[in-house]
Amino acid sequence: MIPQYPDMDRIDNISAELAQRFAVLYDKIATLTAERDEARREVCFVISEYDLENGISISPEDVAIEYEWDCFKDMQNE
Repeated sequence: MIPQYPDMDRIDNISAELAQRFAVLYDKIATLTAERDEARREVCFVISEYDLENGISISPEDVAIEYEWDCFKDMQNE
């Protein structure tokens, strides 16, 4: 027999609400991370083009490595 606790319904409701809030936060974090990575990739391309004009050959991916950014991680799988 499973013991019954008087606050179990309340606890279940709170747990469900927290799960929903965490899901919303997770989606927001994923969106912001994607936007940040896109901005970082743009910076990497601009820096690599600037260096190329100055006679230095550096790829955007190398720029990201120099800054310790992992903004090209999703593009490696494509």
